[in-house]
Amino acid sequence: MRKSILYPVIIIVSSLLISCEKEIDPALLPVVSTTEVTSLSYYSAQSGGVITGDGGYDVIARGVCWSTSPNPDIKGSKTVDAAGTGKFESLIDSLMPGTTYYLRAYATNKKGTSYGLQVEFTTKTLTLSEVTTSPVTSITTTSAVTGGTISIDGGTPITARGVCWSTSPNPTLNDSITVDGSGSGNFITTLTGLKTGTLYYIKAYATNSNGTAYGNEREFRTQSSIPEVITAAINSITSYTAISGGEISHDGGETVMARGVCWSTSPNPTVNNSKTVNGNGKGSYTSTLSNLKSGTQYYVRAYATNSRGTAYGNEHIFNSSIGLPELSTIEISEMSTSTAKSGGIITHDGGAEITSRGVVWSTTQDPTIDLSTKTSDGSGTGLFTSSITGLSAVTTYYVRAYATNSAGTAYGNQVSFRTRSVLTTSTITSPTGKVWMDRNLGASRIATSSTDDQAYGDLYQWGRGTDGHEKRSSQTTSSLSSSDTPGHGNFITVSSGNYDWRSPQNNNLWQGENGINNPCPEGFRVPTAAEWEAERAYWSSYSSAGAFASPLKLPVAGSRNYSSGWLKLDSFGFYWSVTVSGKDTQSLLFDGGNAYMYYSRRAYGFSVRCIKDY
Repeated sequence: MRKSILYPVIIIVSSLLISCEKEIDPALLPVVSTTEVTSLSYYSAQSGGVITGDGGYDVIARGVCWSTSPNPDIKGSKTVDAAGTGKFESLIDSLMPGTTYYLRAYATNKKGTSYGLQVEFTTKTLTLSEVTTSPVTSITTTSAVTGGTISIDGGTPITARGVCWSTSPNPTLNDSITVDGSGSGNFITTLTGLKTGTLYYIKAYATNSNGTAYGNEREFRTQSSIPEVITAAINSITSYTAISGGEISHDGGETVMARGVCWSTSPNPTVNNSKTVNGNGKGSYTSTLSNLKSGTQYYVRAYATNSRGTAYGNEHIFNSSIGLPELSTIEISEMSTSTAKSGGIITHDGGAEITSRGVVWSTTQDPTIDLSTKTSDGSGTGLFTSSITGLSAVTTYYVRAYATNSAGTAYGNQVSFRTRSVLTTSTITSPTGKVWMDRNLGASRIATSSTDDQAYGDLYQWGRGTDGHEKRSSQTTSSLSSSDTPGHGNFITVSSGNYDWRSPQNNNLWQGENGINNPCPEGFRVPTAAEWEAERAYWSSYSSAGAFASPLKLPVAGSRNYSSGWLKLDSFGFYWSVTVSGKDTQSLLFDGGNAYMYYSRRAYGFSVRCIKDY
């Protein structure tokens, strides 16, 4: 009895289990389709679905589900997009960049869940950003303005942005850069510290987690300017020289046309002071400073010049080594038969105290202080006057000023002079009451006729002393003298300029009995133009005949040409006065039919007749 009951129970239970495992009738489930995936990005996408039937039961949930594996279902990632039938849109987020996903729309009613067709999509792969370089504006010698536009960030935040630049194409972050914040969009930046007149290449840049992207390359040139130069250290310093130089690191964008160093005893020397000229172009160069004064502080700067101007380097200061003094000898004055005046001018002490100074003289050239014939005229720099004594008459002497400091003794230029003669001839007194020598200087006798050649005497260039040039047979030279005593006995010819044997001219020669280079015997001098005029007034005629007939018995001694040195004899008499007229000097001229005062060029050789000084 019990056994027969058991079988029906098993059959019933089995039937129920079989009934639970039966599939739901699709007709009872919603009808849904999956829409196309759009708006793909690195981390999201847009999709959705369309529910065209609810299976007879209300749709209580809908959305999309997705997975990196096919046939995703609502057990995995999904959206929940309200309820009901019709079209719906779903935002899919929290995706991974560069990843392939599978997606299906779903709809749920109380009978179950149905799915639309599966679609496949891949999110965008993370990339570098996209950036463009802005045009360059506001260009100066050392700066410019530019920037960039970041239109796409590449899927990750822009952590750095700016502009990089170089003097070579394709600049990178390894070159000069600006840093201009973060994020996408536009930015503006200023490039500074640029070199003048230089071509630059620039690119905007933007950095995200994937790396650095660069914009298009642009190029520009800064405005040109003066060069950039550095002054080299001073070395090899002596009393009169030193070595320096410079290095031109940048030409300012223009060719360096001149370079060197300049120096002065005052700060900030310029090319208007002493300077060297050491070629052109960039790079290093060496300069020798010369003609320095010993024991003197100098300021030195390198310089470089282009079309924009002159630039100067840093300033160096140095002291030249202590050296000998610098001085010149004063021309001889107040000559007599046994004395004369001279002296010196000490313009620089050599960097050490002047302990002694004076003049030294001898009948041979280049006298030194080893001789006893010297003066001692105090100490220090500046002008000093020396009295030379113990001389012999009608003798040529050589004189040099000297100055002594701790470095030694220096000498000035040598000057020479001839002591005055003692009057050995007779004198005559003219109708004017003046006492004259009875013959021309250099004549061996009183004239016996107008053309007595033994009475002609010597022919002096105006203002020169008795140094041998006055002899009619003396040699000639065209080298002008820069001093009152040329130091030789040549007749100096000249054919231009002031027509003077001395350059520059000196109007103070022969002025008085103690005048410079007075060739007359002691107590006598060269007459003035007025004194000649006074004598001429007593002549019997204004001619060579009247000149000889006068108490002075003046012969036609001739002249010597200033440009050739040739002698002109037997028809003219030319006699110097001391009266200066402009660049010329007045002289007495007479010939067979004339006698008058004449303006003569000083390089002529004329006769001299001396008058007693009162």
